Amino acid sequence: MASLPFGNTLNRLSINKAKTFVDQVDNLTESAPIVKTMPFTQSTDQMWDVSNELLMVSSVGRVDLNAPLPTIEIADAMQQTQLNIFGAQMFVPEDTSNLSGGPSKYFADNRKSFERKTGMDMEKSYIYNAFLPFLLSSHAAGNGNAQDAGGSGNANYSILVVRFDDTNMTGLFSPLAFKRDTFLDIAPINNGALYVNSDTTHKFYNVLGYGLRMKAYVGVRMLSPRNIGGIVNIDITAATPFTKMMVNKALLAARSGEAGRTMIMCHPTVKLYLEDIGKIQTIQTEYGQRAADFTLETWNGIPIVTSYNFMDGTETNISL
Repeated sequence: MASLPFGNTLNRLSINKAKTFVDQVDNLTESAPIVKTMPFTQSTDQMWDVSNELLMVSSVGRVDLNAPLPTIEIADAMQQTQLNIFGAQMFVPEDTSNLSGGPSKYFADNRKSFERKTGMDMEKSYIYNAFLPFLLSSHAAGNGNAQDAGGSGNANYSILVVRFDDTNMTGLFSPLAFKRDTFLDIAPINNGALYVNSDTTHKFYNVLGYGLRMKAYVGVRMLSPRNIGGIVNIDITAATPFTKMMVNKALLAARSGEAGRTMIMCHPTVKLYLEDIGKIQTIQTEYGQRAADFTLETWNGIPIVTSYNFMDGTETNISL
């Protein structure tokens, strides 16, 4: 997919901020295309973000010559968002470390897979612990953001439409990120000295070795229901009322076209299904008429970002 100007993505931020392990964010986002594409901004505190949703700006009207100007009133609602900690630890037995050239070389050689897994965990959490719950809570509050495609049997997919902007919807990273010239906070366990692995579930339990831990402090600012729409209970194996109109309504729910940039998020299987229903309805368009864009990359010009971090047809039924 072509590069999309979604603002300060993590990859762009790392170019200026990361001086050590400059490929770290690339590894982190390699298998996390949503995290790679969405914009990020620094949170107001190390573990919290305090911000205001812009709710209303009074209109600016025409005034007569030398007349007093009207006052613009902004009503806002302060909200606090807690950041999450993602990460894990690596352990290498002493003998394996010695055969690999030491713990530093071993961890450097295996860092990529570790970082890739962290990015995948981040993205799945964004989908199922942030965007989808926010969509459902906004819908329950009466905003009508979500639509039911009628799937059952806990064999469903979902589509999320998110409009990112600088104020109401953006990824967050802590000031702790890049503190040591890397995005992930990296530190050796036990100050890099040998220790006995006390994890009873680990295959090298009670074995001497070396450890390394990595952490990412990230979150997402979600302030306005006008920035999100979606479709749930999509069962592509059964006849359901999943139509082109539902996708367009999801775009309207997220106010696609207003300030910011919108993306459609889904599993790659759903993307193929979108292409299918798009073709069916596009074939009916006569030559000379304006045809909607139903390429594999966009829907009516809105980028479709697919991710295998969506559940593959195993989402449970959701009641709206």
